Amino acid sequence: MQITITYDNTSTNSAYLADWGFSCYIETEEHKIIFDTGQNGEILRKNMRKLKINPKLADILFISHNDFDHIGGLSWLLNQNKTASLYIPQNLHGIKNHKNLHFIESPQKIAAEIYSTGIVAGDGKWEQAVVLKTTQGAVILVGCSHPGLKPFLDFAQTIAPLYAIIGGFHGFSNYQMLENFQLICPTHCTQNRSEIKKQYPHTTIDGGVGKVLVI
Repeated sequence: MQITITYDNTSTNSAYLADWGFSCYIETEEHKIIFDTGQNGEILRKNMRKLKINPKLADILFISHNDFDHIGGLSWLLNQNKTASLYIPQNLHGIKNHKNLHFIESPQKIAAEIYSTGIVAGDGKWEQAVVLKTTQGAVILVGCSHPGLKPFLDFAQTIAPLYAIIGGFHGFSNYQMLENFQLICPTHCTQNRSEIKKQYPHTTIDGGVGKVLVI
């Protein structure tokens, strides 16, 4: 499995555009997934083009929550890809005329070895995360983690032992919850990134547009 960050607050080099928001492209043996879309479709387009990622090849589109820095590029993406299955939170309205639209409320399997945590409430937000079951263990993709990481980790552990977590951790500071991960990649809105790296220097890596994680 390969995960490429296509939208983030930072970039790995000047060839890619950094901007507030998050998106990544996930390639498994059977599926190609776009997770969130950043806040600007033109920036997402340019980054994907430079990374040689074709949005039309994705068969799953997944939106964590309805903050604009995660859905701002969705309109552009849906114009590019009209056939992929789109999984969005139950409370995200305004999506029309997409053939394969799925509203998520409760935890569920959405494809082979791919799961939604279901909608979790917290910090005045409603958010879902993706859990991928791999030979290494559970890989978790989070948007902003407004409800905290615990509910997402609790669900992931019912799928497989924890292996990796990637995405925005917001104000997360319960650092001992990360001790069982072999790979930690805090991105986007993570406020305590330096402390996470200090406590887990051997398992924490930087994100940024252009970062490729092979699992």
